[in-house]
Amino acid sequence: MNLKKLHSINFKSIKDQIIPPKKSDKLPDGLYLIRGNNSAGKSVFIESILWGIWGGKGPRKCGIISETHDRILRQTSAKQQKNTCKVSIDFEVNNQIYNIKRSKAPNKTATVKFARVKKDTKNGKDILSDIIIDTGNVCKKLNEIFNCTADEVQKTFYVRQGEVDYLATRSASELREHFQTLFKLQDFTDELKAILDDMINSVDGKISSLEKEKLDIESQKEKLEYIKVQKTKNNEELQKYSEKMKNLLAKLEKYPEISDIKHLIQINDQKQNLKNEISIKNEKLTGEIKNKKEIEAIIAKRETSRELMLADIKNDKKLLENFPDLEDLKQISEKVGAINTLNDEITKNIERFLQKGNEIMGTTLPSDLKLLKKTISNQNRNLKSELKKLNADLESKNKEKLNISKEISKFNALKSELEKNITLLSEKSECPTCLTPIEHENHKDQILDRIEKKITKYIKEETELKDKDEGIEKEIKDLRGNIEQIDIEQDSIDKLLNDLENILRFNVEITEKEKKLKNLFTKLNVETIEDLLKTHDVSDLDELISNINRTKERLHQNEANFEIIKNEIADFHTKLGKINEQSKIIAKEIDDLNRKIEKIKEVIENIYKKMGIIDLDDFLGNFNSATLENLKDKIAEFQIEKKSTQENIDRLKLTINQLDSEIKEIQEKIKSLYNIKKEIKEKQKESNHLNAIKKQYLDKFISQEVIQNKLFKSVKNEVSSYLRQFSDDQYDLKEVSPAGWDKKGIEFVLHDYVDGIDKTTDYLSGGDKAVFGLALRIGLSNLMARIKPFKASEIKPINFNMLILDEPLSNMDERRRENVIKHLNKDKNFSQIFLITHTPELDDAHFNHRILVTKTSKEGSQYSLIPRLSTAD
Repeated sequence: MNLKKLHSINFKSIKDQIIPPKKSDKLPDGLYLIRGNNSAGKSVFIESILWGIWGGKGPRKCGIISETHDRILRQTSAKQQKNTCKVSIDFEVNNQIYNIKRSKAPNKTATVKFARVKKDTKNGKDILSDIIIDTGNVCKKLNEIFNCTADEVQKTFYVRQGEVDYLATRSASELREHFQTLFKLQDFTDELKAILDDMINSVDGKISSLEKEKLDIESQKEKLEYIKVQKTKNNEELQKYSEKMKNLLAKLEKYPEISDIKHLIQINDQKQNLKNEISIKNEKLTGEIKNKKEIEAIIAKRETSRELMLADIKNDKKLLENFPDLEDLKQISEKVGAINTLNDEITKNIERFLQKGNEIMGTTLPSDLKLLKKTISNQNRNLKSELKKLNADLESKNKEKLNISKEISKFNALKSELEKNITLLSEKSECPTCLTPIEHENHKDQILDRIEKKITKYIKEETELKDKDEGIEKEIKDLRGNIEQIDIEQDSIDKLLNDLENILRFNVEITEKEKKLKNLFTKLNVETIEDLLKTHDVSDLDELISNINRTKERLHQNEANFEIIKNEIADFHTKLGKINEQSKIIAKEIDDLNRKIEKIKEVIENIYKKMGIIDLDDFLGNFNSATLENLKDKIAEFQIEKKSTQENIDRLKLTINQLDSEIKEIQEKIKSLYNIKKEIKEKQKESNHLNAIKKQYLDKFISQEVIQNKLFKSVKNEVSSYLRQFSDDQYDLKEVSPAGWDKKGIEFVLHDYVDGIDKTTDYLSGGDKAVFGLALRIGLSNLMARIKPFKASEIKPINFNMLILDEPLSNMDERRRENVIKHLNKDKNFSQIFLITHTPELDDAHFNHRILVTKTSKEGSQYSLIPRLSTAD
């Protein structure tokens, strides 16, 4: 695995950090030294990587970082307010880039989004595909990609602070348990046991199947005897049915063929059906003859009614020829009514008009309409002339009043000016006209006297004008009253003239209608309406119109009835023709049916000859049957019994054949019983052998072959290499061997080249234990990627080839720290190594990447990436 990009937001002490900060940059391979003060956030950087990839602990989770009480969320104030934590990581495994984003809000379950990253072939941008958001499925995918779990990473690739000498200080049994877990030896053991269990189950299943087959065959011996007995019974029953069939065939030979009986029944039925049909048709022919006589009687009655109706139609037409035109009579009636109505209306209107006119005019008006119109028109002209004169006087008085108003206004202005002069003279003693100072009081009094006299004069003239104005105002008021009165009279006279015009229009309308009425009388050769009524012997026009309408209606009804009767007679003649035609057809059909009966009689005679029948009753008596149907049923019963007997014979033969087959099959199985018993014994031996391997030899084989002969040797070789490098060739791992009374533990023996002696881990100093513990952890991590129990076993390399070391150098002296750093730089077994340390090392600017960690209360932990200057030789 290669970490390419890390973006952490609100994770513990981190506020918002991207490493590397540039979007296009990726974290390179190599050793990273992470430095900073205590509590600056060095371990937080590592924890954000582990949480971002693996997530938190818990059900359906697969991580190693605790999320309890939201402890991974950054606290932003004294009130312990927490923000949503987010971590996004880009990493590469086997040349494939992946992205994983995890997020956790306060008091909420963390969420995850995992995706594969690929390049868009068109624009080169990153595209996310194969997205997974379910936490459990993401865990499975990570285990599949890395081929290891987070717990295995924690025990190998991640060395936490204070745990560098963890393995160097474990007991023999603890080391054995650690190795079994680390290299999945128990999984391998379980896998072998599962294979053996499958083999044992397969063999035991075969044994069970064979035992069942053996028991089945042994039970078949009893069944064989039962089948033989059943076969004997079936043979006896078959013999009985065969005898019965023989007797039935003998009986059937004495009886005639059922087909001949059926044919004879069918011919007799046809003969009877024809007789029945002839009877029906005779009844139908009788009915048709009866219908014919009834229709002929109806036609005679209808023709008599038609002649009487024709005479009535001729009389009504003659009457209508002598009557005047109905439309002319309607017009005469309409116009006479209209003239009478108009005359009544004129009389009423003239009465109302004269009464109203007498009230308006104040005199008795003439009743003659022309003279009346002339009188009212003259009065109307007089009122208009008087109104014109009054309007002229009113206009003159208004002008005079306006002039008086102007004079009064003029006097008021003069009086106001004089009063101002008095004021000026009193205050300043100056002449109001020339503004010359007045030296003598007498002169002043003279001027004042003159002014006051003028004022008095103006007041008098103004009073006279006001009196005159009041008189004119009264005259104007009287004129307006007279004008209003004349306007009222004028309006009333105009209305009288309008009403009179309406009355005169009625006279014109009456004249027009009388003229049209006269034309109608001329058309009818009469002079008055009385002449018209006398001619037709009626009292009024309504009676004459009623007589005409009744005659027309009677004529119309008679004509309609005449057509109906005419059509009915035609229809009855048509029906009569159809009856005659149908009678001919029926008579012909009866003749045809009689001919068919004769032919059938000939066929029956031929059948009798064929069957030797002289007399049918004697023939039926021979078979104790009353009718041909009885005889047919007897023969049919014999045939049904024959068919049933044959079916039983066939059934019994089939059953006997099946029993023969079962007998043969059981006898063959009995012959194979010896071979089955022999195979059961062989399979039992095989099962016992497999159970012995599983229970007695498997654990010894795993301990001796896998752990001691293979794993211990591989661990010794791998760890020795790192131990020599880290200890500057002072120590070598000499032996890895079983320990404890049961030899199931693990013990390490180191050779000290300085002291020249062998040492167990109990005799190592603190610094030596730290060096050995670090070598052991790194060696085991490297070994996990390529170890396999047997040569034929599949290698399943762990793809998490990143090493994380949290302050592993604290117990080492400066020389050993330098050795560790130098050899970690050269180690190509890990793509990236993240080492947290407080100790400055030589040449790290040229050999190591550095991540410097600082922290402020406002911005939180901040990380500055300083790539190395060159590659070490």
